[in-house]
Amino acid sequence: MKRNRFASLLFVTSLLFLPIFVSAQAVISVLPVGDENLPDIGDLLSVNIDIADGKGVAGFEFKLTYRDAVLEFSEAKLGDFLPAGAFAVPPKVEGGTILYGATAIGATAVGTDGTLATFTFKVLAQKDSDLTFLSAKLSDAVAKEITSTTKAVTIKAEVEEQKLTEKNETEQIKDDDTQEVDPILVGDSAVLAINPAKVVSPSVGETLNIGVSIANATDVAGFEFKLAYDDTALEFSGIKLGSYLPTGAFAVPVKAEAGTVLYGATAIGAKSVKSHGELASLSFNVIIAKPSAIEFVSAKLSDPNAKEIPSSNVGAKIIIREAEAVITERQSGGQSLNLQATITEEGQPVNLQTIVSEYKDGKVAAKGTFIEYQVKFSQDSAIKTGGVYIHTDKGNILGPDGLQAMRSVEDTEDSTWTHARISLDPISGEKIVAITTGTRMDSAPKGLFSMLVDNIQLTDGDKIVESIWLSKDKLDDQSDLKVYGDQVGVEQVKMDVAEEKVSVEPKDKILTSWGQIKSEK
Repeated sequence: MKRNRFASLLFVTSLLFLPIFVSAQAVISVLPVGDENLPDIGDLLSVNIDIADGKGVAGFEFKLTYRDAVLEFSEAKLGDFLPAGAFAVPPKVEGGTILYGATAIGATAVGTDGTLATFTFKVLAQKDSDLTFLSAKLSDAVAKEITSTTKAVTIKAEVEEQKLTEKNETEQIKDDDTQEVDPILVGDSAVLAINPAKVVSPSVGETLNIGVSIANATDVAGFEFKLAYDDTALEFSGIKLGSYLPTGAFAVPVKAEAGTVLYGATAIGAKSVKSHGELASLSFNVIIAKPSAIEFVSAKLSDPNAKEIPSSNVGAKIIIREAEAVITERQSGGQSLNLQATITEEGQPVNLQTIVSEYKDGKVAAKGTFIEYQVKFSQDSAIKTGGVYIHTDKGNILGPDGLQAMRSVEDTEDSTWTHARISLDPISGEKIVAITTGTRMDSAPKGLFSMLVDNIQLTDGDKIVESIWLSKDKLDDQSDLKVYGDQVGVEQVKMDVAEEKVSVEPKDKILTSWGQIKSEK
């Protein structure tokens, strides 16, 4: 019977590893209608929001940013890509951003390529103008999101050979890639730039820090800028005045709303003596780690007489690092996190936890993410329930299902490593304050508890979002493992990072350990 059940388990498991063939992603792009050059002041500029390789699309929504000192939004028209009967939500225009969307009820587009919408702008000034996606979503007939990428444009205002330059906003880098700031060719005017110009998005719940710098500037007494960002990926958390302006300069309270940040500062009766420096530093909380952009909607510099100083500006791209695949197997041997204790009473509660990661400011648990790890119990362990536990700021504790933990080893004659996954959906939105490993039960049998844990990872189901505890990275870790919370129902506790060992408790003999024990401590 055991052999048949084991064979069935192998068959089901093999289905999980069948190859998955992924089709090309849909691409949403901005393209000018007709001439690629910026028209004369007072004339109209039209751009299409086009889609390519879009299959089964029933609706869309995107947020576009532009320089409102250069362009003035005029109107939006729904394109012909969606099926007849589709209706559009009126565009929401504010602060150099446009939010627009449309949907078809109970129907999908019959083609894969076409025009989602056409926007018209009035030209206010002859300056380069970026049209950049802050966010973009496609959905199918049941409102499920369809994976897509975006391409923005920069429309040049030079008199000679004005050209369209495409920007691929979905660029990824690998671990061994170096991040270099693209050189900025500075002419006679001052340049405001977001630094770094290219930055890898931190993990969900962590902080992204950027600076707004100035170069090639003279006689500056004040500034004001407006930045636009993807508020589905980032949440503005703070801003601080930089050291460029002279002592005594004061800042106007920041105005942050709908994916934009408006900020400025001035010095009364004084000007900066430096040609370059930092105007301000900003911080954002990462909601979703995905490619996006932070762009200038507007930027102004002024001298002590409040006269505007000519300037240009450069935005930044947030990219994602190519993540490693989730570790799903653990071979025997090598370093592992070992927990061992004696359960003193029959049928009493047990709690034994040691911390593997702690978050002082809390780490937001994102829907669709998981804690994954490998666990191994001694064959002579009285309980085979335990693993990793996630503790939140609301006092909730999410951990392994005891029955599943026991089923994972009941059909094996020898103690083996098994893979475990815990969905964070039940605590999504809450802040994780600690991740621990151990066991907790309302009623446990008396005897030995012996468990090994390794490769604790925060994942999106396919890729590692954050490595929490990998023994291969702990070879030089000399930190002490300590009990977290209340120790209940156990004694003779031992915790260490050492060569893999399995504890046994032979009948009528005292508790012993076998195997080479090579602790780091």
